[in-house]
Amino acid sequence: MEGIRLLTIRKAGQAYRVPAERRFYIDYLFKSEFKGRIVDLADRIEALRRERGTVARFDREKFYEAAGLAIYAHRDQTRKISGAPFVVHPIEVAEREVEILHITDGEELIAALLHDVVEDTDFSLQFIKKCFGSAVAKLVDGLTKIEQLEKGQMISEENIDKFVNALARDIRVLRIKMVDRGVNLEDADQLSEESRLRNSEEALDFYVPLGALCGLMKAARHLSDIAFRQSNPARYQQIKEAITGTSDHNHKLLDDLRVKIQKKYRRKLLQSTPPELRDNPAARRDIDSRQVEIFDKPRTVYEVEQISAMRGTDAHKLSDIVMMQVTVGSIGDCYTMAEIIHSLGIPMDRYWHDYIKDPKINGYQSLHTGILVDGKLIRFQIRTRQMQRVAQEGVLHDAYTVSGKFKQPWLPWLTNDWLKTIMQAKNRREKIILTKSLAQARLATVIVEGASLPRPIAYDNVLLPRGVSPLEIAFIVDPNLGFMLEQASHYDVVKPIKKRIQESLGLVKLVLSSDVQYRDYLKLLQNPLARLRFLDHMSGAEANKRVVLAKKIFEQGLAELYLTLEDIEREGAAIFSDLTSLMFNEGLPAQEIIDHLGRFIRNNDEGKLVIERLGIAPGQKLPDALLDNLRRIFPIERYGFKGSTLELSVPLRSAIQIQQFANFMASMRRGDEVEVLSSEQVKPPIIDTVALNPHSLYYSHDLAMMAARALKEQDGEVYDINLNPPLLEMLPPENVREIDEIISRHIARAKLLFFSGHKEHVDIFTQYLRQLMDRRMLTPPLMVVFERKAMFDVEGIANSLAELGGLDHFGTIQWGHNIDFILACLAKRVGLLASR
Repeated sequence: MEGIRLLTIRKAGQAYRVPAERRFYIDYLFKSEFKGRIVDLADRIEALRRERGTVARFDREKFYEAAGLAIYAHRDQTRKISGAPFVVHPIEVAEREVEILHITDGEELIAALLHDVVEDTDFSLQFIKKCFGSAVAKLVDGLTKIEQLEKGQMISEENIDKFVNALARDIRVLRIKMVDRGVNLEDADQLSEESRLRNSEEALDFYVPLGALCGLMKAARHLSDIAFRQSNPARYQQIKEAITGTSDHNHKLLDDLRVKIQKKYRRKLLQSTPPELRDNPAARRDIDSRQVEIFDKPRTVYEVEQISAMRGTDAHKLSDIVMMQVTVGSIGDCYTMAEIIHSLGIPMDRYWHDYIKDPKINGYQSLHTGILVDGKLIRFQIRTRQMQRVAQEGVLHDAYTVSGKFKQPWLPWLTNDWLKTIMQAKNRREKIILTKSLAQARLATVIVEGASLPRPIAYDNVLLPRGVSPLEIAFIVDPNLGFMLEQASHYDVVKPIKKRIQESLGLVKLVLSSDVQYRDYLKLLQNPLARLRFLDHMSGAEANKRVVLAKKIFEQGLAELYLTLEDIEREGAAIFSDLTSLMFNEGLPAQEIIDHLGRFIRNNDEGKLVIERLGIAPGQKLPDALLDNLRRIFPIERYGFKGSTLELSVPLRSAIQIQQFANFMASMRRGDEVEVLSSEQVKPPIIDTVALNPHSLYYSHDLAMMAARALKEQDGEVYDINLNPPLLEMLPPENVREIDEIISRHIARAKLLFFSGHKEHVDIFTQYLRQLMDRRMLTPPLMVVFERKAMFDVEGIANSLAELGGLDHFGTIQWGHNIDFILACLAKRVGLLASR
């Protein structure tokens, strides 16, 4: 670069020498292969300025300089896959801004050309500022930060503030970024499959909703179309065909409506003109200038996908795909047009929205309505030409002074946590709902009163979504108000604090209590922003405040399970801590946590087993309702009516469940809805002649599982004592002592003893075992009895139990008439046990 003055740039600890003169970059452009594209683009920009009468500044020479600098800075860089010059990308971004969005703002277009220069080349932000001014430098800086954040997984909480700051300084960075992302996705061959899907989903979940919030609908629709087509081409094509089919099917109807609307509208204008002026040329020109423009405007593919997701239906089943956009001359004409449209069909109140009197936060104004014509729903948007411009350009529609200088519009949603909430939403449906909620948010005044306040406090310009409850409003304004809220009113009409206010908010009054109100806040706070306020507040609260609040809230839910916090804490100190973490860290409502806890307790099996047998007189309480409540909490095994008495058998398998049942019984005895006629607790050893039906395990699955687990704890050995009438009292004393010794040794080792026989034999052997255990002071094992009424395969039942416990080895002891046989079998049994 002989004869060119160079400038030293220091960047990231390195020194670089770059051309310092403006003329160098302009000459570099005109010597490059991109000269024709840039000159044509500049011509198109100036033509648009003349067509649209825009005041935004555009300096052709500066634009050429920026293009030349971009071409020079990226001169040695190529796209990874295609090998094409990298600078094609920023040039395409500038071209799309002009071609699709009709941007003529020189600063924005220069920033589009230079948006990768600071990130990927030797040039610094300071150099950009020196050459093109601070506004361009701020745009490039914002875009550079976004690029850096994306590489570090931008959609993460720690990077939100940086992105919000970039938007707060200059919202144009969002528009450039949306076009940039669209250009990248248009050329999908330049991306890996993983990058294509990730970039598409990020566009749909983040940039498109943000663009919609700002009213940048052209940019949002353009990007959503590309991103959705790339992320799910099959679904995109399916919906596109549904839209095309619906539009074609309604084509004649729409044409007929268009003709009728135009005729009626002109007739209405003529009727409103005094007769003496109807032939006046000036009056005729006024009528002609107020002529209506009507366009078919079906929903975009992605709009249909959003609606399908929210309504949980297929695209072809949606009845409101077809829409007509009507543009008129004045606000008064908008309402005239609405009357005309309503006369052509059956008006549908649910589709009527007056956004002229109640504009959206991005300045959007329009009348929305819908009518049924021949059984088909046709929706309409009615607006003036100025409103149409606002609808397309959003908050940037009037972002320039008379001299053409950009001025950052006021964006109230950037001053609170809305953006953070959108980014934290867990799935696309939540993002759609939240974005729509924010788009419909309005500024309101909130007055706070209370005995503890010396005077009422007024919060002005509070951005509140539609359909929030007073409790949610309190938390959005200040979580401290939410914890103390006692009463509320809307325009002096008292409102339940938990019920959503569907009307326009305007003025809301909150009355505070002098004490904290303990409620299941995460259940009551359905609005995502209110939930975020609650969780953020609790994450920064003192540990004692978190503990007290959690205890008070959980106590209410635990009472429904007939438990107390003391019952829970006896099971382990960490349990309450885990419950608190689920509430404050995971954001689960207390009721949901309690329900999970109830199911866990109901299914928990610690190896304990107590059978509670009850006889209840339901009284005024219906038996079915009583049973449903019991089933919700306890695993009822058997129940039935004996006369008017409801008899129940409830197996309890853990210490906390046993305590829970004791609390339940105490509550039952205190109340008067039911009367407990009998109560019996059966503990191991369990002598239950109907515990395991000989032919089926169906009647006592809980006992079967207990038996299987006990068997498994015996190293997989299953022994069944099959009584076949030995009369123990008839045995010689020496044999009885020998049998005592053998069985005692077995009982000392065993976790389970189960045996079978006819009732009289069972009674004899049961009595014998009880006396034996008392004499020898043995700890009784779990004992299950099969009362035999007919011949059956005892070993088959043992095998069924063993399968439940995953066991492999079985043995059976037959008690026959022959004493020697009995002793031999017992000896064999003890020998097997001893040998293991």
